[in-house]
This record gives sequence, C-alpha cells and structure tokens, in this order.
Amino acid sequence: MIHTFIDSKAVVEIPNEDIECVLAGAMKKCFGYRTPTRYYSTWLARFEGLNYNAYQTILLELVKLGYGRILKNK
Repeated sequence: MIHTFIDSKAVVEIPNEDIECVLAGAMKKCFGYRTPTRYYSTWLARFEGLNYNAYQTILLELVKLGYGRILKNK
C-alpha cells in the first residue's frame, strides 16, 4: 500500500512499510520532534494532526527527500 498526500503545492507518495520512519525523519528535521507523543501514538497520526502551514512544510521536506514532486501552476 502507498500513502498519498496531496496539497496545492506538492504530491507525496510513501510506501506503507516506510511511512513511520520517513515521517519521523522529516518531522524531527523540520520541528525537532523526538517522539510522536502518547496522544498521537504514531508519526502518521501526528502528521495528520498538524495545521496547514506545518503540513505544507513537511510535504515540501518529503519532496526534498525524494518522495514526491512539486506541482506546477498553470
């Protein structure tokens, strides 16, 4: 299974087996998060709980890591 995240600026696709590791790395790099916390319990849940600006920041970081692409404006 592949997780697909779409935003007005980017499309990111991450394989299911890599999702927690990839999100952990991106969220640690961008925001310094060390754990997903008890409230969220997984990195995916914490990612889905982000506000719009933080969500965009993570998506753009994932694009830099090679998991997606930037959408071009028409």
